[in-house]
Amino acid sequence: MKTIRFRDLVRHPMHLVASGFGVGLLPYAPGTAGTLLAVPVVFFVQFLPVVLQCLICLVMFIFGCLACQSLANAIQQDDPGLIVWDETTGFCFAALLLPVTFWSIAVAFVLFRALDILKPWPISALERKFKGGLGIMLDDLAAGFFTNIFVHLLLYFEIL
Repeated sequence: MKTIRFRDLVRHPMHLVASGFGVGLLPYAPGTAGTLLAVPVVFFVQFLPVVLQCLICLVMFIFGCLACQSLANAIQQDDPGLIVWDETTGFCFAALLLPVTFWSIAVAFVLFRALDILKPWPISALERKFKGGLGIMLDDLAAGFFTNIFVHLLLYFEIL
């Protein structure tokens, strides 16, 4: 297992992105910090057409698969805590097409983090089945998908 520092990340742009621009180096709660990185993105993309919002999420996912695989290979770990781009991208999917209000984003944030940490079925099954960059990204995509559906249901039934 190779130790990595911020200066190592800066030398390799894909590693810098996979680590959430260095946020993954935080000693405590790097996944939560990586999720927080997505909040400004969510606020920005809400003003874009829906097709463009979806395209941005898709590009983040595809690039994330490559970047996360590259960094995991470099430090010789399957899914290290240093990699947080999966949380950033997963939360963008969680907030996709939600009304961007304090409460909708706060509930989505808490639910996404809970699903990402606890990994209930089928999220856990995806994590076991897929490896590499795709595996790193896919469980967070699923957590984002289920978060999105749940928050949309809360909004539909006027609970939120």
